[in-house]
Amino acid sequence: MCPMDEHKTDIDTDFDAELASYLSSCEGAGSYRVLETLKSSDFEVTEKVVFCGRDGGELGPFVRKRIDAACGLGHAYERLMAAQRQGLRCPNLPRVLDCWNDGERLNALMEWLPGVTLEDCVREEGPSEELAREVAPQLACAVGLLHGGLGAGAPVIHRDLKPSNVMVVGGQNGLPRSFILIDLGIARTWRESAEADTTRLGTRSYAPPEQFGFGQTSVRSDVYALGAVLWFCLTGEDPAPGMDSRQLAERPDVPSDLRRVVAKAMSFDPQERYASAEELARAVEGRADGRHFSPAGAARREVPAAAGRAWNVALAVTVAVLTVASWANVAVPAGSGAAWPLWFRLLAFGAWMPAGFAAAAFVLADRRRLRHRVGLLQALALCAAVVLGGLLVIGVLGALFLRG
Repeated sequence: MCPMDEHKTDIDTDFDAELASYLSSCEGAGSYRVLETLKSSDFEVTEKVVFCGRDGGELGPFVRKRIDAACGLGHAYERLMAAQRQGLRCPNLPRVLDCWNDGERLNALMEWLPGVTLEDCVREEGPSEELAREVAPQLACAVGLLHGGLGAGAPVIHRDLKPSNVMVVGGQNGLPRSFILIDLGIARTWRESAEADTTRLGTRSYAPPEQFGFGQTSVRSDVYALGAVLWFCLTGEDPAPGMDSRQLAERPDVPSDLRRVVAKAMSFDPQERYASAEELARAVEGRADGRHFSPAGAARREVPAAAGRAWNVALAVTVAVLTVASWANVAVPAGSGAAWPLWFRLLAFGAWMPAGFAAAAFVLADRRRLRHRVGLLQALALCAAVVLGGLLVIGVLGALFLRG
């Protein structure tokens, strides 16, 4: 699935030539000139730079990461550089030309990628199912290589997989686009004995619960982030932190065959997610069943939205007819109801029974759009339905008492 091996390609040849040119220039010493600061935080700075040789020539541009050596981050760049110099290639990861530690900072020099971020791409083009299906296998390729230990060693967990950390390169003149996963600054090596991450970093909308103190991040943590990126490509919005994955998946703009995929990838429990990025990509491509919910729940969510709306209209009409009939019993009581006091008929037929009809209709209704828009209102309304149902039972028992 992922086009990475040790065989030479045109991309590999270009990389080797660029690396040789850079190393040759470094032999004569020189310095870097900063063209632009791309990003800055408390522990790292990302810059666009060119290498200036002593002879006045310049080479570049490049991207340079400067990471505070004391924070213990950034070693994924060293592992990636070593793997690439051993011949391991992946078109969906940046090419690292050099890494060095100057005593204060770990420096990583990488290729400059001409393009836009996936975040900007979605803002400009709009979200779409086609984009999501295009992105998923390529990011799974990059993440799969990291999780494979970059050819040797323990898995590398990215921990900051989000749309702004994916570059979209190419796509002009009918050529295919490449989606390249960047920014390995907070990536960490997975350790079997660890119970939790020592440093809790990441972007809240795309980071799983375990990344913020609920356990150690693992390959399934990046699977969660992949599911969130997929959801962003489909909706154009960042996932709401803490929102149930099933509610996210039930968005009308998420295709029915991808709802299970998104919900499973973003499950709160890591063991309920896909075991690997490749497994998620196969589910997106339709080569695996992304089933996660109970069969009854899955069948209900597969009902077309139009059918759900028609069902709700039918329920509303039924409630209206029953309510009118109930109110009629207040003014013109039938049978033994004629002997009941007016106040009791008002409570029983004017309030309790209509409320019971409404509560029953709510329980039976298709509430997918309501759950998306209102969230916790569903649970509160169900509690109200139980209370109203109890009042209805009391009313019926009172009627029987009066009749007796």
